Amino acid sequence: MATLIEIERTHPNPRLIEEAVRLFDDGAVVAYPTDTVFGLGCDFRNRQAVERLYRVRELDRHRPLAFLFPDLADIARYAQVSNTAYRIMRRIFPGPYTVELEATREIPKAVMERRKRIGLRVPDEPVLRAIITGLGRPIMSTSARTQGGEFLLTAVDIERTYGDQIDCIIDSGPVPGLPSTVLSLVGDEVQVIRAGAGPVAGL
Repeated sequence: MATLIEIERTHPNPRLIEEAVRLFDDGAVVAYPTDTVFGLGCDFRNRQAVERLYRVRELDRHRPLAFLFPDLADIARYAQVSNTAYRIMRRIFPGPYTVELEATREIPKAVMERRKRIGLRVPDEPVLRAIITGLGRPIMSTSARTQGGEFLLTAVDIERTYGDQIDCIIDSGPVPGLPSTVLSLVGDEVQVIRAGAGPVAGL
């Protein structure tokens, strides 16, 4: 049964943040709220955790997953960021967007897709960002869904669906319930891959 950690969103308890960081550092697969829907994720450098994440979500191993960052500071370490892409990301992050960029060699081949592109997010969720900051590296993440494809929006839903397959559920309150807008910023042209919670007018 997954451990439940309840963290107050507006004033996160540092001790609980540290507990969550330790779980990621130890190779746990964790569920957490974002600014869109609940996510499932792990430390991308832990290969066993990555394999578990794919098994839990029943995903094709070649399907790319997103990387969650607390801010823009380290993104250029993991992705090739043009001036145009950086200007756009400064406007939309933190927020309900996933951005596709070419990956750098900092992303292990074991977690890369064949096209060598990755999705990046800076969610507007203070608890999650505090955990990623404490970990010191991105979290590899995917949306939490039922087998029928419905997004999971509460800790109760997560426990019911994944409680015996994951290690921890972080609960900091309700989530908006719409998936992120996915943009490709490869090159200098913005391409909308999936319309979602984030508006695209003016990008």
